Amino acid sequence: MSAKSYFVSIAHWILFALSLKVLALTLPSSTTYFYTYSANALLYCFLAGWTYHFTKKRYLGDKVEPENKAILITGCDSGFGNLLAKRLDSRGFYVFASCLFPYGPGAEDLRKSCSKRLQVLELDVTKD
Repeated sequence: MSAKSYFVSIAHWILFALSLKVLALTLPSSTTYFYTYSANALLYCFLAGWTYHFTKKRYLGDKVEPENKAILITGCDSGFGNLLAKRLDSRGFYVFASCLFPYGPGAEDLRKSCSKRLQVLELDVTKD
C-alpha cells in the first residue's frame, strides 16, 4: 500500500471516531437510551418467555384423565358454561350441567348435541 492510502484510511478512522463521539455527546437520550431500552426489552421478553415455558411445563403439564371423573358446571343455559359443558362432554367427562331453565333452548341444545354422559339439572345459584 502506498503512503497516500495509509493516510486516507487513518484519516477516515479518525473522522469516523470523532463523528461517533460527537453523536454520543449531542444525542445521548435518543441514541444511547434507544439501544439500551431495546436491549432491555429484548431481555425482558426472552426472560418472560422462558419463565412462562418453565412454569407451563412444570405446573400445567399434567392432564386430567376423564375416566370416572364428573364435573358440575353452573350457568349452562348459554355462554361459557354451555360451551364448556359441550367441550368436556366431547372429551369424555361426566358433566352435570346446571341450568336455570332446564327446558329452555340452551338446555335442549345440550341434550341434543351431547352424549349420555351429560345430565341437565335445574339449579338457581342465587337461592338456597
